[in-house]
Amino acid sequence: MPHVPKPFYRTARNAWYVQIGTRQIKLLSGPKTTITEKAAWDAFHQIKANRVPGQTASHSPEMPPASISVAELLDKYLCWCEKHRAGRTLAWYKDHLDGFAKSLKSHNQSARTLPAASLRPHHLQDWIDCQAHSKWGSNQKRGAIIAVQRPFNWAIKQGYLDLNPVAGVEKPAAVRRESFITPAEFQAVVAEYSPDDPFRDLLVFLFETGARPFEVRNLEPRHFIRDVGRFEIPQQEAKGKRRRRIIRLTEVAKQIVEKRLETAKSHVFTNEDGNPWTSSAINCRFLRLKRRTGLAHCVYELRHGFCQKKLQEGHDHLTVAELMGHANGQMVSTVYSHMNRAEDHLQKALNSPPAKSDQSGSSN
Repeated sequence: MPHVPKPFYRTARNAWYVQIGTRQIKLLSGPKTTITEKAAWDAFHQIKANRVPGQTASHSPEMPPASISVAELLDKYLCWCEKHRAGRTLAWYKDHLDGFAKSLKSHNQSARTLPAASLRPHHLQDWIDCQAHSKWGSNQKRGAIIAVQRPFNWAIKQGYLDLNPVAGVEKPAAVRRESFITPAEFQAVVAEYSPDDPFRDLLVFLFETGARPFEVRNLEPRHFIRDVGRFEIPQQEAKGKRRRRIIRLTEVAKQIVEKRLETAKSHVFTNEDGNPWTSSAINCRFLRLKRRTGLAHCVYELRHGFCQKKLQEGHDHLTVAELMGHANGQMVSTVYSHMNRAEDHLQKALNSPPAKSDQSGSSN
C-alpha cells in the first residue's frame, strides 16, 4: 500500500514537517499549542498545489536538490543526529549550528534563503573570528569548525551537495590539556568540604575511579552490580555505544556508594536537594571554591589526576586505559599522561636501578 504523506510534529525542532519521498520538508515553526495540525495541513496542501504537473513528489519546487538552503540542510543533519547520535552529541551540534546560522545575518543573508552551495569559507571564518568568540581557545575554535563542516560532508554522502563549500577553512591545531590535579592538591580541595557534603562524595569518587564526570552524574542504582561491587553501564548507554562500560571501585569508593545507595532514588550522586548533579552546578562549585580559597581546578582534572597517579604507581598504560574506559592505550599515552611534568618521578626513575628479571623459569 503506497505511503500517504501527512504532517507530523518534531518536538526537538519545534516545528511541523512532512515526509515527501526521501525528503523531510519543514512546514511551520512554533509551539504545538499555537501551531495546530490543521494549519500544518493547510501549509502542506499549499505545497502540493504549487507543484509542477508531472514532477515527482521528492522534487517539489520549494526545495529542489540543487538549491537546498543552509538552514534546511542543517535541520536535516540535526534530524539525522537525533536518530543516530547520543543526546549529548545532538545538543553539541545544535548549539554550534544555531550560532553559525544566526551569524549569517551579519552578511545581510539568511540561512533560510541562502543556498547551501552558495556558502563560502569566509562565512565560517568570520563567525569563528568574531568579537563574541574572542575568548575561545584553539580547541574550542577547532571544535566549532568541525561542527559546521561535518553536516556538509554528510550532505555529500546523502546526495544533497556535490562539494563541501566550507571544506577550505583551516582548523587550529589541537592543544593538549596540561592541567591535572596531584594527590596533595586533591587533599587540599576535599579538606574544604565536610564529610557529609554530597559534593565531597562526588569528588572523592571521581578521583578514586577515574570515571568520566558525565558517567558519574548519570549513574543509577540499577547500574550497581552488588555481587561484584562495581558499576556496569549497558552498551547502549555507554560512551560510543560500542561496549559496556565497567567502573571498578576502590574500597573508599565502595564505602561512598554504599552510603549513597541507602537514600538513592533515581541517581546515585545527588546534591543537597536530592537532585542529580549537572555540569553547570559542578562548575559553579569550583568557581566558588576558587573565590573562597584561591584553589583553581576543574572537574576533569580529577580524571587526568587519576591517570597520572596510576602511571606513577607503575601501572602500564593499557591497564590504566581499561580502568578509564578506553578501548586502547592511545588516549592515555597521547592525552592523559603528564609524565613530562612529573619531574620528581622522572628523576627517581633515572637514578633507580633496572628491575631484576624473574629467574624462576631459567634452567639449572
